[in-house]
Amino acid sequence: MITNNFIADDNSVIWMDGAYINSATPTPNNFYSVSDPITVEPNQEYTLKIGAFGLAWYDQAGTFISMSGSPSDSLTIRTVVSPANAVSCVASISIGKKEEFVMYAGGDFYLKTQIDGVDIIEDDKYWANKKIAWYGTSIPNGFPNQTNQKEFAYPNLVAKELGCDIQNYCISSGKIRLNDTQGSPVTTTGQSFTNLSALDNYQTRMLNLIGTDLEPDLFVFDYGVNDYSTDPTDIDNVSGYDFTSEDLNTFLGSYNVVLKELFNSKPTARAILLTHYSDDDHANGKGYWKKLNDLIIAIGNHWGVPVLDLRKLTGVRNANGVNNIPDYCPDFLHPASDPEKKLINVITRLLKQFILDEVAHHDITEEVVVDTTPDDTTDTTDNTDTTDNTGGVPVVRSTAMYMKSGQQQSFVSGDAGDAQHGRDNDFLTLDSPPVHDDGTGTINTTTNRFTDELGGQDYVTGIVIDWSSWNGSQVAGWQNNVSLTSSYVAFDVAKQFCDSFTLGGYSGWHLPSFTELINICAVKYHCLNYAPFNSTAINFLWASNTLSDTKGIRIRQDTFEIHSTVSLTANSAKPFPCRYFSLSLSNQLT
Repeated sequence: MITNNFIADDNSVIWMDGAYINSATPTPNNFYSVSDPITVEPNQEYTLKIGAFGLAWYDQAGTFISMSGSPSDSLTIRTVVSPANAVSCVASISIGKKEEFVMYAGGDFYLKTQIDGVDIIEDDKYWANKKIAWYGTSIPNGFPNQTNQKEFAYPNLVAKELGCDIQNYCISSGKIRLNDTQGSPVTTTGQSFTNLSALDNYQTRMLNLIGTDLEPDLFVFDYGVNDYSTDPTDIDNVSGYDFTSEDLNTFLGSYNVVLKELFNSKPTARAILLTHYSDDDHANGKGYWKKLNDLIIAIGNHWGVPVLDLRKLTGVRNANGVNNIPDYCPDFLHPASDPEKKLINVITRLLKQFILDEVAHHDITEEVVVDTTPDDTTDTTDNTDTTDNTGGVPVVRSTAMYMKSGQQQSFVSGDAGDAQHGRDNDFLTLDSPPVHDDGTGTINTTTNRFTDELGGQDYVTGIVIDWSSWNGSQVAGWQNNVSLTSSYVAFDVAKQFCDSFTLGGYSGWHLPSFTELINICAVKYHCLNYAPFNSTAINFLWASNTLSDTKGIRIRQDTFEIHSTVSLTANSAKPFPCRYFSLSLSNQLT
């Protein structure tokens, strides 16, 4: 048998938009495309990624033989066998999914070892070529760009980052509950995951996949916003929560049904839940989604299922006079409504790291008997985790040594470009991700020295966090504009400017000392010409150090030359504010 042998993909076939194949000739349909003929061998196994209708097989005379696939098939990896007299086939796929089409000869899907030409790091390889099924609303569906999920749906982007296959079953107005608390169906029946008459329900999209070649390796549940908007009554009634309930008129009861059915069908199934990305709402203000998010956390705790608490990590808020929801979601709800995908990128990073850290990275071959009877003693009044997480595990924090100098070229033997003293990694890379004193992760789950206040590298507000300074509770922060004033100012003016400076809702900035400034200097010409500062300006920057009551220090930004006899009253330099942030164990930055 031929194995891992490439046959065709989007770049090697010619597509004809506006039709699909389910018989001898194409059927007009504006949502599909068909390929030109692809040469195949008879009685050969082929593994491919394709959606509804799949492949049409043809003999030597060009006569239609049969189909592999049906109109209800989802876009996923599958293995088929060509008919005994087949010499070619034609593929059908949704227009928006053409780029995902790929076909190999053999029973094994081509093992990804790279993503966009970059090797998958060893710790991430477990998920390469595995399958993730995602269930939820229009938010993970990528609305209003759901026809381009490859770019705008974070489930698809996470799958790409991990090198695995995604089955995105999320739909607009999707809900997990069947009815509202009065027993009335929730809007359109097809929008309920617990409505077994709908196309997308837990039987057809979850249970029926188990034991087949489409069986997911991870089940992700991303519901809540539409359930709460339809009827918040049961979710708001915290004292009335019943964790033994299987009442499909409630959010909790519906979740219990779905998870019980999953674990009864596959006791070793791996699953995760997601909260909404914020407690706050654009129109309804602070804390509008809090009870919903708290209940999702409680459901995860009840079933022993990991929950990614996005609202504590994204920094999306409408509280205390700060509303940044429109910055991340121009339509006030959907991250994919932002063409820059700022929140999409944040959620993708958080999800990737959560899956790598929190979901078991081994295949369970021994059948485990799981008691799926809900525990009626579940206490939802206090979700505080009192577990001692230290357990003797050594805390690894990237504060053992100074960073290397950043000098990239050696001019004299033994200089900083030759003898690179400092941490094992370079000027921009930590030796390990920064962690809290109890060993738990911070908002920065990478080895990036510099991130924004969300732990990514989008720098929407301009705030820059320097994790080389992390001491377990505090970390230094900057802002990435080196020309905050249009002209040079005196020392007192620069100091007052920094003292009153606010950015991203944060005050408490100060004029940095020489020691603080030199720490971010990459010793080369244009010392701040690296991300996230990217400055080639020739400015002078004030340091807070003074030599007398009349003389101070300024630093030339492009060379970091020290001018140490500068008059404090002269308009000689610009302010460049610095700030120290505190980070709680719950990853709240203040």
